[in-house]
Amino acid sequence: MAMTMEKLKSIDQKIGAVAFTRQQSWDKTTSNIQELKEMISKCRGQVIENPSKAKHILKSTRTNLKRVCKAVSREHKCGMSEVSELASFVDKSFESSISVSSLAKPDAFSSTSTHLHRAIGEHLLREGYFNAFQAFMQESGSIISPDCTDAFKSLHEVNAALLQGNLEPLEAWLKEHHEEVTKPKYASLIAEYCKMRFIHLAGEGKNPAAFHFGKQYMDPLFNSHKEEFQKAIRSFIYGPDCKNHPDYKFYFTETAWSNISHVFLQTACAMINMRHTSPLATAVTTGCAGVSVLLKWSKVIKATNKKSQWYDEEVLPACIPLESTDKGHSIFVCPVSKSAATRTDPPVLLTCGHAICKASAVRPNELRLLNCPYCPKKMHPSDLIEMHFV
Repeated sequence: MAMTMEKLKSIDQKIGAVAFTRQQSWDKTTSNIQELKEMISKCRGQVIENPSKAKHILKSTRTNLKRVCKAVSREHKCGMSEVSELASFVDKSFESSISVSSLAKPDAFSSTSTHLHRAIGEHLLREGYFNAFQAFMQESGSIISPDCTDAFKSLHEVNAALLQGNLEPLEAWLKEHHEEVTKPKYASLIAEYCKMRFIHLAGEGKNPAAFHFGKQYMDPLFNSHKEEFQKAIRSFIYGPDCKNHPDYKFYFTETAWSNISHVFLQTACAMINMRHTSPLATAVTTGCAGVSVLLKWSKVIKATNKKSQWYDEEVLPACIPLESTDKGHSIFVCPVSKSAATRTDPPVLLTCGHAICKASAVRPNELRLLNCPYCPKKMHPSDLIEMHFV
């Protein structure tokens, strides 16, 4: 990394030097062109005044014009030479005997093309490019459930409305999916919506409507979100002035709308068993972060006369620098059974925040409350959230 920064610093200095000399050269060229214009104008005036000496005047002017033109041409050639040297300097600074294309595994997707096409299609859906999605699905011959497509269209409509400060589409969506979103694991969306709606009603001076809304929607969740709801309910004391109150003015900012939009996307994607972030985008970002590391590794391997590639190794041969949001785990070992999780026995998140395997949490034919093996927290089996490690 230090060597790369030194190279970038030297390139920056080189560019600065070239820019400085080019500016000086441009000033000289501008001055020479101005001199050319003055010579031609002067020559024209002398010929009009003394037609008999036109031949002598033109000969003298031509000599001066050639001198100035040579100066302009010389400055231009120097400029092109300096730019060419700069390009060569940059190329040599990052010279590598191994190309990025050599890192690619030729048959990486030969047996998983269907999964790749699906990942691309889902990415287009997530980004809201529905026309491109339809065209890609037709060309690739892949199929994604129409229910999934409709779900993402609805999701984007609600999300666009939220970013514009409109809660009505979200209210309609919550009513449509009432049975699903009322589950404890999706309660955070309902809580954020209730706080936002109540405070906005109070800010509009609609206290009766705010109390009716609180009674209908906030009562069922009050015990699990007591402090948050109490703070929101106190906003009616300030009425329209709550828009400027330190405790509530946040709910009238773009950041607040962005936050509820993020919670909505997470919940909506979880309800259709999908991550709210695109796996394809994550793969591309991670791959780009690993290119420089794998290039260095390949260079070392080449120097040792080995013919293996990074994808021939059982594990990744180098540590890839990832953002904290992209870091994950490839396996999960249950602290109760001491065995690794599988697709048939996935890890589950308990309401207290601890995680164990599903088989260790749910016993066959047992409907009683579960006890967390780490803390005294008790919960119902339906409160468990299945986890996916990447």
